[in-house]
Amino acid sequence: MPAPVLTPLFLDTEKELFTALQGLDQVARVWWLGAVILLYPIGQLFGAPLFGRYSDRIGRKQVLQFTLLGVATGYLGMVVAIYTGSLWLLVISRLGAGFFNSNVAIAQAIAADISTPESKPRLFARINMALNLGWIIGPLSGGYAAYAWNDYSLPFVFGMSLALVNMLMITLWLPGIKPSAEQRQQAQARHLQTSRWALLKDAKLAPLFALTLFSYLAISMYFSYFNVYTVDVFDFGPRKLPGVLYASVFR
Repeated sequence: MPAPVLTPLFLDTEKELFTALQGLDQVARVWWLGAVILLYPIGQLFGAPLFGRYSDRIGRKQVLQFTLLGVATGYLGMVVAIYTGSLWLLVISRLGAGFFNSNVAIAQAIAADISTPESKPRLFARINMALNLGWIIGPLSGGYAAYAWNDYSLPFVFGMSLALVNMLMITLWLPGIKPSAEQRQQAQARHLQTSRWALLKDAKLAPLFALTLFSYLAISMYFSYFNVYTVDVFDFGPRKLPGVLYASVFR
């Protein structure tokens, strides 16, 4: 949802929402924008192994609830940053939101835990459908909301609200499967014996890791920096960015 407004937040000199950007040239603003975009996946990089480890020990439902609360708090921090003009609060909140939003693997693990061999492909397909629909519906709704109400904070408010709704739905309807003492011991032994570096060195897995890394890197760069180009060159706002982006993708 916030994707269409991140670039205008930094390059829109008419609104000038952040006092720290006042007087900076275009190059400096783009550097700040790039740093804020980069902080989100950096947070995910550090959060994913940590929360994955804790979900094995204390239960996946509890960790998923906690991470969604963290995501909502991160979005709230970004809303406050926009209204107060605090660039550093935006930076910290963006990093925190990425850190707590590294929970897709936990959702996939839950699907594996509660599924049968027959239902597992269907559950994983639904997770992937939800992720892809989020990339389509999120920017469109966030961009149009920011344009219609002339408020760059609305996409962050929507993101916070959705995180809280998801947390409520998980609390009410998702079955809680607490690991037994034996399962916790097995998980701890597994983490001690198998490091992430060992997995990266696996001859069968390494090509798949590399393909996934470069594919997501290309997609992320396109979705992130296409906005910078269109705002800088054509002066597009939040309403036009999603439409032009998807037109270029599906053309």
